[in-house]
Parts: sequence; C-alpha cells; structure tokens
Amino acid sequence: MVDSNIYPHFPLSRVSKSELRRLCRTLWSWEFCSICEKQSARCPSKDCASHQEKRLNRFLDYYKRICATYEPCIEDGARPILRTHEDLCSLIKAIREGSNVPRSELNSLTLIMSSTSPDREKNIAISMAVDVLTMFGCGSDQGNPALLEQGLNNAPWNPEESLHQFVRNSFTEMNHPAFEDTSSTSYHEVCRALVARKLSKHAGLSFKATENLRHHLRLDRKEGHIQIFHYTSFIKEHLRCTRDCIDSTTDGSMCFPNGVLPRQLCLEVLDSIQKVLFPLTDKKSRALLLSLVSSEGFDPDTLRFESTSIRRPDEKDIPFLFLGDRLANLYAELENPQPRNWLDKWLQRKSNARHVMLTTLVGVLIAVLLGICGLALAGFQAWISWQQWKHPVSN
Repeated sequence: MVDSNIYPHFPLSRVSKSELRRLCRTLWSWEFCSICEKQSARCPSKDCASHQEKRLNRFLDYYKRICATYEPCIEDGARPILRTHEDLCSLIKAIREGSNVPRSELNSLTLIMSSTSPDREKNIAISMAVDVLTMFGCGSDQGNPALLEQGLNNAPWNPEESLHQFVRNSFTEMNHPAFEDTSSTSYHEVCRALVARKLSKHAGLSFKATENLRHHLRLDRKEGHIQIFHYTSFIKEHLRCTRDCIDSTTDGSMCFPNGVLPRQLCLEVLDSIQKVLFPLTDKKSRALLLSLVSSEGFDPDTLRFESTSIRRPDEKDIPFLFLGDRLANLYAELENPQPRNWLDKWLQRKSNARHVMLTTLVGVLIAVLLGICGLALAGFQAWISWQQWKHPVSN
C-alpha cells in the first residue's frame, strides 16, 4: 500500500490495483481467488471476478480522478479523515451497510469519523464516499435553492435522512402515460421515434457525457444538447449484484434489495441508452454511439449488450417510471424542434402572428416588382421586333 504521508495535501492521489480491487469488493461484493489476492496479475481462473475489471476501466478512471482532487480541509499536522483508500472503502462500506441510518448517526458506525474532525471535513468525506457509491453527489442541507431547482447543485442530504431516503428524494418518479404500458402501441412507436440519429438530424441535438446520474437525459434547449450518463458498466454491476435479491416492499420501483440505487432506475438508464437512443441492433445507431465513445469519452461498455446476467425473466421490457417525463420532453422537441441556425430562427420569427401582415405586404411588393420587370421585358421584346420590321436585314 502506498504511504499516504508522502502526499500530505492529496493523500489519495495514487491508487494501486489491489486498492481498486478492494473498492470493487466493497461496492459489489466481488470475490477474488487466492491468486489474485496475493498478486496483481490477471488470474487464469474463469470464475474469478478479476475478469470484470477491464469492463470497469472508465468507472475506475473516474474513481482515480475524484480521489486525486481530494484535499483534506484540516490544519497543518492534523490527521485527515481519509488518509488511505482503505479508509475511503471503510467509509463507503459503513454508509452502504447503514443505508437506513440517519446521516447524523453515521459517525458512530465507523472509527475513521473522529469526533474531533471538523464538520466540513466530515461532509467532504461523506460526499466523496456517496459520490463513488451512487455516482451523484450530496450537498449540505443549506445548498443554494435556486441552483438546486435548476438541477445545477448537488441534492442535499439532510441530517435526519437515511441514505435510502436521500436517494428516494433525489429520484422522484417522473412517469408519463406514453411510457407506462409496455404492451401499448404508443410505447413502442414513441421509443422508435426517439432514436439518437433522428434527434440529431431533425431536431439538431447533440449528446454530451455526464458523470452525474441525476442529469441523465436532461435536455438543454438553449445549447441544443442532451446529457447522457454513459457509465453503463457501473449500472450493470449494480444490476448484477441485485439480480437474485427479492424485493421486500410492494413498491418495486423504489425498493433497495442489496443495493443503494433503485433497480428500476438502473434498468431505465440502461434501456434508455441501449434500446431507445442507441438501439444496438441498428447499425447507424451503433456507429453513432461508437463515434461518441471516441470523441466524447463515452464508456465503451455502452456498446456491449447483456441480458441474462443482469436481468430477471420479467425485465425484458420495462416502463419508464423515473425517466418517462424526460423522454417525453425529447419527443416534444423532436415534434417541434427549437431553431438552431440563423435561417430557422429567421423563419420562426417571421411566422409569428404580428408579422403576417408584413409578410403579405412583402409578397405583394415582390409580385408588383416581378410584374413591372415582366412588362419591361415585354416592351423590350416589342421594340426589338419593331426595329427588325423597320430595318430588315437583307442577305
């Protein structure tokens, strides 16, 4: 393990392969064979979890990046809460196992949360752990309300809320009638219409990668882009570890069997990418997704379709209970696209009711001008004919 004392200002700036494996074990209960536990080399055993590491490269890069920026908010010489990656994994494990415990009581669940540590340092450590655990940050209960309403601020995790309550409040259901019944004709028609290449061609929209799960499918009409949470490898691991768990509540959309994120939400995120926007059976859609992997840094795992290893038999087609409203917004934009270039904007401006009379007048003036030009041309042709009659050309 790397001695974090060498990096007092950024104690988590370096991470080893064994520490990344500890992270995967903490998040998804991965089991490594004895060979992998002793060395970092790739294991020859087919049943070892080490074979899944390569698929998670994009997420692990994300983990390295946020760890590299962690700077403890403490006085010189004081002990930071997170000195090693083992400390961070311990905090993640405590939060995950105490997901029904209010945030204010988390200090008693782990030894690394010293009572002498500044509150700001505790908040930074908890926010970082939740960020790794859920891939969306948590703010304080005193976040900026205006930014929060616009979705630009982290959702506040209040002291009296448990992690499950925090997640539940962060992802309220935004269902839409068109996406509730998977057996209806309208469901499949609208889904077929929302192919990414059609959104790009007919609505002039582009696609932007986001690392915040809460921003998935968020449409920015002014900038003309759709945010895509592209870490499908992270979503698939959550689905994999909850596949065989039994839902303990009647509200299947918001239950948390052996996980932190609602399974229904994870399925919707995955299907919105691989079945709606970029159906992998469509060559053009797959080519567009491949270009986004190269140009926008999308997770290469988005090109990999999995079914039986992550889905239950009844999860082939799922309703969009969380993302239905955002999909409906995309469909509305496709049907009535916002003008993107100067010509579209000019045409839209001239199509307003107050410009109808002006447009009519301009049309009349153009018609009169064309009539005058036609009359002048006819007169010129008559003059030429008269000249030919008056001055015949003899051979």
